[in-house]
Amino acid sequence: GLTILSLAGSLTFANGQSKDNLKIENIYLTSCVNGNPCTDKSKDVLLKDKVNLNLVVEAIEDGNKKYFSESKEVELNNKKINVSDIKDLEGLNYNIKWFKVEPQNVNYNNWGTAGFQWDTPTYTETPIDSSKWAIKADAFSTDKWTIKKTQGLGTMRYKVEFSEGKERFSTEGKNSKDKEGIKENVHRISFRKDDSFLGWLTSYFNVPYIYGNSEKQAEEYLGVDCADLLIASYRKMGYAFPYTSVSGL
Repeated sequence: GLTILSLAGSLTFANGQSKDNLKIENIYLTSCVNGNPCTDKSKDVLLKDKVNLNLVVEAIEDGNKKYFSESKEVELNNKKINVSDIKDLEGLNYNIKWFKVEPQNVNYNNWGTAGFQWDTPTYTETPIDSSKWAIKADAFSTDKWTIKKTQGLGTMRYKVEFSEGKERFSTEGKNSKDKEGIKENVHRISFRKDDSFLGWLTSYFNVPYIYGNSEKQAEEYLGVDCADLLIASYRKMGYAFPYTSVSGL
């Protein structure tokens, strides 16, 4: 997803010259696992996997789409970008800011005194200390207590901002949410220990507890309660278990 913070404009190079026939149209946050092509899809990975986040800037040059990216292997919207359409980064006058997008609280409750009601999670954005086009992904929470407990396992979402001259673009972040929580257009990486049941449980670290969560909240790492945490992990292993209550278990 993209949030345009100002109108698209011409690119400016480090020497101050403007190239009016090259205009920014869009930016994408992609991720690459173990050297595979960078895609804009969220990913479920193993902790041992090497995962990089990669910024892709889309521009129009003389009526044709061109891309700026550190990676030369990029897929956007299930379509592979031709290597010949990916331009070098050298000479661009730009600023890049990366963010981790995390739940603001650890506990929510969909069941109130009047019965079921959505207790929508809220989110924060914490800057990552990097201005590079590509950075290493990790699930270390910005909460120091949580870092010690999770050891890099769990779910993390990301946002990136790109500014060039007076123009500023951003991928979706903390404000992209509906009643159930943050939307799928916010890039997510979920790290698990291994492919066992206990391994899939670790992918839910950093995910808030939501009493009476919905199926979507469990499936999309928005929030789980005690029973649905177990069922969701089994389902991610491929078992067709229905969601149920503690008594159902």
